[in-house]
Amino acid sequence: MISNKRIDEYAESMFRYERPHVRWIDACAAYLRDVFGGAIEGKVFLDYAFGRGNWSLAARKAGAGKVIAVDASASNVRRFSEFCREESVSGIEIVHGNAMLEPLSVRADILWIYGILHHIAEPVIFAKNIAGLRSDDNALALFYSYDRGSLREAVVESARSGFVYENAQEFFSDSFLYSPAARLRARDDLTAPVVQWHTAEGLGEILKKAGFAIRQQCRSFSEFGGAKQDGEFSPHHFLCGLGSGQPVSLREPDRPDAADFPILTALAEQVFAAADKDQKRKLAIGLCNTHFATLHANPAASACVIEDYTFLANAGFRLGVMDDRLPASLAPYADATRAAMEGRSRGLPDSVLEKSPLARFLDKNTVRF
Repeated sequence: MISNKRIDEYAESMFRYERPHVRWIDACAAYLRDVFGGAIEGKVFLDYAFGRGNWSLAARKAGAGKVIAVDASASNVRRFSEFCREESVSGIEIVHGNAMLEPLSVRADILWIYGILHHIAEPVIFAKNIAGLRSDDNALALFYSYDRGSLREAVVESARSGFVYENAQEFFSDSFLYSPAARLRARDDLTAPVVQWHTAEGLGEILKKAGFAIRQQCRSFSEFGGAKQDGEFSPHHFLCGLGSGQPVSLREPDRPDAADFPILTALAEQVFAAADKDQKRKLAIGLCNTHFATLHANPAASACVIEDYTFLANAGFRLGVMDDRLPASLAPYADATRAAMEGRSRGLPDSVLEKSPLARFLDKNTVRF
């Protein structure tokens, strides 16, 4: 079980310099109205693992009669309590608590479980504990979780295989090494004690075991704001009730470039296995910089795959793993990379070129290291 002290270290890396933001609160309030409609009016709204507090403030703005904001991090509780006191915010009860370690006495009509489920090692137990916080069987819940099979999973899990920060000071020391976009992700995905990824079906089974019935697979907050999902990252958003309900057909995110994701994972496994402890840390930082800086400039999975592969291939050459010992799935790409460095025919079959943007890039471009 993850201790509150370890959770607080994670929260310090995430939220120490974060403050509630008026424009973000307005956008969050609009999203809550989109998800719940008039059902939020006058209701008790539980914001579990509130972090910086934006969703709690947004719920009040969206019409909730009362918000109960719960977080296991003492520093999050202190910061948000100070903010609410200084800004004379009313209607929000702030509670320091951890549903995995202790019973919580709070009850609510709407359970907002956003940004936390994928950081829980025992999600069924967690979801059952959350179900116990409902005011009655008419309660609604929104569960958010990371999507298994995404490009982000390949990148984050590869980086975490090399290095995970144990405390806020460790991350602070390295924070100068990250690009802005990568730093915002590394403070979360490389400092969290646990990161899990769920398929839509798998998440549905977790919630069903906890007594929830999925009513709707909602569009994400970013989609609501106009962003497009293309397979890099498409987290699940499930609106649930309690008990049985009409079965909902769950859909996995569309990932047109997914054929390349296992190639990155396989190459990262080779590279990180060949690296020493210090190199693993540097590789984790470098991979995050490469991926999230590219994503910030071009939010297309295919563009990220090419840059991520080039970064890992460079490391692979320098660590001596881009040779004939590579797994069969990687060998054609390694051969094509060497050919692209020398201007020779790549020799990639049409069947690979058809489904792989990475293969098409190697086929048409010179590669330099």
